[in-house]
Amino acid sequence: MPNVRKQQRKDSESQSSDKEKGKQYPCGRCEKLVEKEGVGCDICGNWFHFQCEELSDEQYEQMVKPETKFMHWFCNDCEKDTMSLGKTINSMKVKQDKMEAELVSLRQAMSSCNGELKLRPTKPEVTELVKSTSTELSKEIDLRPTKIEVLTMIETKLAEHVVNLAENDKQSEMKWSDMAAKHVDTKMGEVTVNLNEVQKTLEDTKKRALEEKEREACVTL
Repeated sequence: MPNVRKQQRKDSESQSSDKEKGKQYPCGRCEKLVEKEGVGCDICGNWFHFQCEELSDEQYEQMVKPETKFMHWFCNDCEKDTMSLGKTINSMKVKQDKMEAELVSLRQAMSSCNGELKLRPTKPEVTELVKSTSTELSKEIDLRPTKIEVLTMIETKLAEHVVNLAENDKQSEMKWSDMAAKHVDTKMGEVTVNLNEVQKTLEDTKKRALEEKEREACVTL
């Protein structure tokens, strides 16, 4: 039995038991038997001459002292694998920390979106708003005079105005037809402006209703 620092194989009873069972411990490096001054790897369980593992006499003497019997020792091969594994674990830990940070950020964004969604009107509220707006616009349009009514009113006012001009300024060289045409153009311009405003109001109403439907579809998704 090798003279080693490992606790479970260092005491005399274990050595005697191993000898009685005829166990042999070939060196994991040179494959010769390790009869004394050997060290056992705590990972692979193989035994080595301490010289084969490039340990100095001082290092070996330090390892076999009673106060260091609980220390762990790894052979060169296992130590390299352990270091590689440690780097891999550290890399995974860095990635894990990054993913956890991204997860926290994602949760905060989701919480913010949920709060924003709660502030948005519901489908019934949007429908009611569209109906209310349409009703108000319809009432406003109904109160406005029709095109024929506007033209009739213009003709009446124009006739009255022409009569007044004829009475007040008989000396004027302006012909009735020119004067009538000028005022008709003016009033027709006003009518056109009014009609354009009505048309724009209707288009805006349709546009807002379409936007509300699109927003409602986005909320549903």
